Amino acid sequence: MINDRGIVYDDEYGPMTCRPGAILALMVELRKRCGVLKAVEKDGVRFKVRSADTLVDRLRGICNDLGILIYPVQSVGKGEVIEGNKPGSHGTMAEVQVRIRIQAVEDASYIDVAGYGQGADSQDKAGGKAGTYAFKQALVQALLAGGMEDTDDQGEPIKGGVRKAPKVRVPTLDEVTAHFKASTTMAQWEMALKLAKEMKPEDQLAIGDIARTTKNALGAGK
Repeated sequence: MINDRGIVYDDEYGPMTCRPGAILALMVELRKRCGVLKAVEKDGVRFKVRSADTLVDRLRGICNDLGILIYPVQSVGKGEVIEGNKPGSHGTMAEVQVRIRIQAVEDASYIDVAGYGQGADSQDKAGGKAGTYAFKQALVQALLAGGMEDTDDQGEPIKGGVRKAPKVRVPTLDEVTAHFKASTTMAQWEMALKLAKEMKPEDQLAIGDIARTTKNALGAGK
């Protein structure tokens, strides 16, 4: 739909806008000067990454020279606390969707681009990481600065293909019943109970009587 604010349309992330003008030609020049942002090795990361700092440092001077402003106009996200299996392994995870405006100073024309990012941290930086990635993704894609290194037609295929995670064996009702009946101490009974919690829900219900009976017998024997 075209109105006095420019071209306005909706997608899954919400309203996205563009006001045609000088920004269209400036975007072409911005892409030319930005070039490709190479993915590089980073300490503590198992794969190559494109640095948000490098991208911003590269664009700052170019945008100042061309008269272009780049800034966020919308950010939507959510986060959750993640409990790890090991002590001290809990943290936070966040996902963020952003809308970045690329605007010409001379006539206020602009183009909005969208980005999505996820981030995890052992403290409270998950949101910042997700927002930084979303900001970087929006600009890398809009400026065609990613090259071809992230596409699925490059690099070596995974040997043997993608494998499913191995299935975890679930204890059977007969096995757990035998463990309860063989329990002569509360420690053994608790081990049997631990196995029972790994069974199917219907088997857990069926094991209830034998679990109570053996526990009472152990208590009576003290």
